[in-house]
Amino acid sequence: MKDQEVRNTEIFVFNNYVQLILLCHPVLPTDKTIGLSRIGT
Repeated sequence: MKDQEVRNTEIFVFNNYVQLILLCHPVLPTDKTIGLSRIGT
């Protein structure tokens, strides 16, 4: 039971962290990687 609670807390914190990054950086990292791959080809 304890492990499940810890995992839920980690997921909750991780989701908040991702939201914070998306707010700070409107341009998604995937867009940058796609752009780099396009330039590479």
